[in-house]
Amino acid sequence: MFFFFCPTHGTKSIAHCFSKFLHTKKEILQIVENFDELSNIQFQKDDIVLCGIPVNDYEKNYKTIELLNRKGVSFFFLLDHWHNSYKNFYDDIIGKKYFPKKIFCIDDHMKKSFIDSGIDDEKIEIVGHPALEKTFSDKYSENQIKTLRSKFPDKKQIACLFLDPVGKRKETVGYNELDVIFYCVEGLRRATDDFTLIIKCHPRNEVGPIRDAIKGKENIFLIENNLDFSPLDLLNLSDKVLGMTSIMLIHSLVLKKPTRSIQINATPAGKLRSNPHLDKVLCKSIDDIEVFFNAKLDKISPISSCIFEGSCARIYKALRKNDFIYNQNKK
Repeated sequence: MFFFFCPTHGTKSIAHCFSKFLHTKKEILQIVENFDELSNIQFQKDDIVLCGIPVNDYEKNYKTIELLNRKGVSFFFLLDHWHNSYKNFYDDIIGKKYFPKKIFCIDDHMKKSFIDSGIDDEKIEIVGHPALEKTFSDKYSENQIKTLRSKFPDKKQIACLFLDPVGKRKETVGYNELDVIFYCVEGLRRATDDFTLIIKCHPRNEVGPIRDAIKGKENIFLIENNLDFSPLDLLNLSDKVLGMTSIMLIHSLVLKKPTRSIQINATPAGKLRSNPHLDKVLCKSIDDIEVFFNAKLDKISPISSCIFEGSCARIYKALRKNDFIYNQNKK
């Protein structure tokens, strides 16, 4: 039986994608949402555990790895964002490493960055990203998009801005979500084309200040949750997509949408939140945002399909292969 430990919203979405794939293999996946629940499971000999990464809590990750090692179960980690740090597996202050059987990463860049930071090469395997695979395979029909767009003002182009939960970490990152809203609104004000702007909050955003930032501004809609529109709804209905370093920008590139990442005034630490795919679509100034809104044709190439096509199948194959090796070594 498969178990998927999901400490974040992002890993839950991946777990649901992988669960559907496993169903085609007549396999069962149980989603585990918190550490206490994981602690109480009595794993069987052939069980396999796939784990997501908690947000900015390396000690919690070390604790999870130590728990699963004590339980003697075969377990693996799946990285769902380039934000995920090698420090989830390596306390470089004391020089101690905490390893699962394998660390599944998204692409070559992520693998290289982990190896360069001290993670053992043989512990890392590239598998892609199941949620990106779902976005690619489940494209919306023209009728679906027309229905979604009908809920916003007619005859306007639609841009969607996806926020990150930076908040009080502005000094570290160099900018926060309120800055990005200001930059985007100002770029839109200068643009000659007429847009409706949808701002999508992250589940960890503090919504009050965001409401205040857009109060009284026309043609701006704030989406605070996923009740009326899912993130994929918003991507598919939009003509253009902007954001900070959200994984939704990668989903947008998968859909070949005109896409920009706003990282104005990013510090060295803030730049680490980015990745090579977003670095190709950076807005480094409000002028860049204005140009993006005015552009009739986006010439930037979409993301390579190699990081999302067949991701679930690669993960399944890697789990089965590495679990077999692990159990052979235990004998």
